[in-house]
Amino acid sequence: MDFRFRNHSIFPPFQAYSKISLVFSNIAKIDKENNLLDKEKNIGFKLKNSKWKRNLLMPLIIKGSGDMVCGIFKSKDLRKTTLFSKNVLNPDYLLITQISNYGGIDKIEDPLRKRRYFREDEVEFIKWSDKYITFKARYIRNNGNVGYLLKNFPTLIMGLNIFKVIYLRNRIYNPYSLFIGVYSSLVFLFKHRSSFLLDIFQFLKFR
Repeated sequence: MDFRFRNHSIFPPFQAYSKISLVFSNIAKIDKENNLLDKEKNIGFKLKNSKWKRNLLMPLIIKGSGDMVCGIFKSKDLRKTTLFSKNVLNPDYLLITQISNYGGIDKIEDPLRKRRYFREDEVEFIKWSDKYITFKARYIRNNGNVGYLLKNFPTLIMGLNIFKVIYLRNRIYNPYSLFIGVYSSLVFLFKHRSSFLLDIFQFLKFR
């Protein structure tokens, strides 16, 4: 990855908005020879509302978390998170979920980062299910000793971890944290119901 600051600093949003916890930028796609592949990629989302609005909106609008985590974090808020947890299939999603609970998210429209794509090496999947199964198998292969539940039901485990980081890692007797934890977890499971059902189908198929 290549960060190009040019005449634009990524740090002013931290100074202008004291409650910002993450700043990231759009990206430009390049090939092996550093040639631009196509138009700039518009990634992620801004979320600079009050905490309760962020908590309600984030599960509904989250996208591009894999690129957002390449931004710049406020260190004191980042230290409160699980960072890139090895206990979930989507650690980037879990990190963005946590960081938005501590502060706002800002975005710089200029493509300050270049991302290299090896398109000739990528597999084109006709069906979404094939892509998900391949992604899950690669995760299991690359992470060694993956637990039984995580191996078979990664979507469910992700939903439970969202509840854990929002509620159990905070004030356990706080009704608001309980509500947001349950809400965020259920929204995730609903939005990812296809992968959850596929996990169940695969589990039953190979029994």
